[in-house]
Amino acid sequence: GGYVRMLDERVDEVPPELASQAFNNKSVGKRMAIIAAGPGVNFIFAAIALYVMFLIGISTIKPVIGEVSPDSIAAQAGLTGNMEIIAVGSRETPDWEAVNLELMSYIGQQSMPVTVVSQSDSARQRVLDIAGWNFDPDSESPLRSLGISPFRPGATLTVAYVAEQTAASQAGLQQNDEIVALDGQPVTAWEDLVAQIKNRPGEQVEIRVNRAGQTYDLSATIGRRDTPEGQDGYLGVSPFAEPWPEGYVFTHQYGLLEAVGKAVDKTWRLMTLSVEMIGKLITGDVSVKNLSGPIAIAQGAGNSAGYGLVYFLSFLA
Repeated sequence: GGYVRMLDERVDEVPPELASQAFNNKSVGKRMAIIAAGPGVNFIFAAIALYVMFLIGISTIKPVIGEVSPDSIAAQAGLTGNMEIIAVGSRETPDWEAVNLELMSYIGQQSMPVTVVSQSDSARQRVLDIAGWNFDPDSESPLRSLGISPFRPGATLTVAYVAEQTAASQAGLQQNDEIVALDGQPVTAWEDLVAQIKNRPGEQVEIRVNRAGQTYDLSATIGRRDTPEGQDGYLGVSPFAEPWPEGYVFTHQYGLLEAVGKAVDKTWRLMTLSVEMIGKLITGDVSVKNLSGPIAIAQGAGNSAGYGLVYFLSFLA
């Protein structure tokens, strides 16, 4: 919301005919109501936005761990790949958004209990030692800083997208081409292809593709892309992903009455987390970098709007 300046005789000159409307001439109860009106409307709007979101339904992903970095905080607590995080502390975490929110609530504490379950085991609680946990939100996420990488389906070798005016488009690569070899060497994984391209900026390569049952050899000069470490090779293509395993993707959607409770609960959690973060900022447990200012909020709203109405409503809350 924007800044609202009160009509107040202690701040400005107030015409006599408006004196009765001045803030300083109102009773204590009315002044409290006026001050509370702004946050109150924000709370109500958030609940309504979330209510609409839960009625429409939003697809989300179960928080299943893909990989855990060796010697990380998560690894030392015994977390491994294929574990699903079902709760952080006492709050359930049905998706990665919920996990991230609850992780943030533990900043500044000494330990963090996390309940996980795997296909071969029942629910177990692991305790993460986060006494020295610090991260820069501009360069990494809370999950990455703990050593956790979410599960994602692997990439295939079939081209899904070719960027315009790149080495790939100039070489004649097309959507649905299957890359089978690079400079005569078979390519068996997309990650291997990326690694080879990254290390050869400016070099000419021969790419063999399978297109509609026919084999084609294409010549490409790998592009260059500036990075903090120097220059990386860049081809300009992205692959199709393998399908998600059954049950990993689900939809948050509720009926008219149940959605009310879900919306109010999430609104309350977002509000209490904001208050907690402000408190931790005062105590020094949280850096100013961890708090989004108006500019970041506006940029985030613009980016969220691109994902559709449901995701935009979720952000606005």
